Amino acid sequence: MILILVTLSLGLATILWRPYLSITVILLHAFVINWFAVKFFPISFGLYGSVGTLLLYFPIILLYFRGDKIIRKYFHIYLVFILLFFLWMYLISQYHGVSWMKYFMFFRNHFHYFLIFPLTIYTIQRKNYKWIIYPVIGILIIQIILFSIQMAIPSFQNYLIVEFRLTTDGLIRLVSEALLRGKTFVGTFLRPANIGNFLAIVIPSFYLLKILRILRIKRTFFYLIIIFLVSILLYTGIRTSFVTFIIISAGVLFILNKKTFTFFVVSATILLVVVLPTIKSLSSEYNREKSFENPLSRISFLFETTERETITEETTVSRTANMLEHYESFIWGNSHYTAGGFYKGISSITDATLAFNFIEYGIITFLLTLVLFIYPIKIIYTQSKRFFYLSLVFFIGVLFQTVTDQGLFTNYSSIPLFIILGLLYVYTIKQKNEI
Repeated sequence: MILILVTLSLGLATILWRPYLSITVILLHAFVINWFAVKFFPISFGLYGSVGTLLLYFPIILLYFRGDKIIRKYFHIYLVFILLFFLWMYLISQYHGVSWMKYFMFFRNHFHYFLIFPLTIYTIQRKNYKWIIYPVIGILIIQIILFSIQMAIPSFQNYLIVEFRLTTDGLIRLVSEALLRGKTFVGTFLRPANIGNFLAIVIPSFYLLKILRILRIKRTFFYLIIIFLVSILLYTGIRTSFVTFIIISAGVLFILNKKTFTFFVVSATILLVVVLPTIKSLSSEYNREKSFENPLSRISFLFETTERETITEETTVSRTANMLEHYESFIWGNSHYTAGGFYKGISSITDATLAFNFIEYGIITFLLTLVLFIYPIKIIYTQSKRFFYLSLVFFIGVLFQTVTDQGLFTNYSSIPLFIILGLLYVYTIKQKNEI
C-alpha cells in the first residue's frame, strides 16, 4: 500500500508541476514500476492498475479545466462514445436478461488509452517531440540492459519473471509453467506477448521517425538499438508479435520508399533461402510442451511445412476458429460468457478477442469497440493521404495482434499505437503550416 501511495503521489505531483510530463509518468508506471510493484510487494495487481488509470485521467481533467482546446475536444469525443457504447450495452443486457453491470465490468478498461492520443498532441505542441520519444527510448534501454544481462547470465530470467500475482481471491498464476522452464525474455513487461506486441509497433515506428527526421540520433546508435530490439522480439518467442512486426515494417517501407522496400524484400528472400536449412532444423526441435525452452525454435515454426503438425493447431488461431462455431445472433450476440457460461473447447477467450467480441456481443458491439481506434486515423486522412496509409498500416498490424491476443485493448499495444498516431497527426499539421 505504501508503494501505491508513493507512486500515486509522485505521479500526480509531477503531472501537476509539468503536465507535459504526463506521458513520461504513464510510460514509467505501465512498463517499469508496475513490474517492480508486482515483483516485490504483495499488492493487488488490479489495485495497482487503478493507479495507472488515475495517472491517465488526472492530466486530462487538469488540462480540461485549464481550458486546453485539444484536450477538451477529444475528451468530449471520448465521453460521447462511452455514453453511447454503454447505452448499447444496456440494450443488450435487456435483450439477454443479464445484469448491465457484468457488461460494464468486462469493457471498463478497453478504451482508456484513447486519451493518450490528445496527450501526445498536447505534449508535442507545448514542447516538442523529444518529450515523447526520449521516455520511450529510456524504457527500451532498460529492456536492452536486462536482455544483455540475461544473455550473459541465463538464470537472470528467473529474477525477471513474476510467477504469481496477488488478488482478492488469493494468488493467481501470471505465467505458464512452460514459460518458467523456458529461456524467453519478458523484461519488465510481465509476459513475453506484452513486450513482443509492444516492440512490433515500436521498432517500425523508430524507423519511420528516423526517416521523417523526428528522431535525431546517430546512425550507428540507431541501428544498434534496432538490432537489440529485433533480438529481444525474437527471444520473446511470440509468433503473433513477429508477424505483426513484419506486417507493419513492410507497410512502412512500402509507403515511404518503394525502392528500399524492393531491396529489403529481395535481400530477405535471398537470406531466407540461405538460412532455410537452419530454420528447418530449429523448427524440427519445436515441442509444444517445451515451447519456450528455445524461443527461436518457436518463431521458426512459422516456416514449418511438414504434415506432422500444422501451425494452426499449434497456435491460438485455432481458438478463433472454434469460437466462430458458437455463432447465434448477428446483431445481439449470445452473451453466453457474460451470463456465467463457458465455451467448450476454448481455454482462453483472451486468445481470440476479435472473434469473442463478435460471437458474444454481436456485430454492432464488434464495430463500436473499434471506433476510438479508427477515429485518429480518420482525422489523419483529412490532413494527408500518405500519413493516412501509414497510420492504417499500424492499425492493421495491431488489429492482427487482437486475433490471437487482447491486442488493441491492452496498454502494451494501445499506448504505442496512440502515441505514433499522435506523432503522425502533429507532423502533418506542422508540415502544412510550413508550406
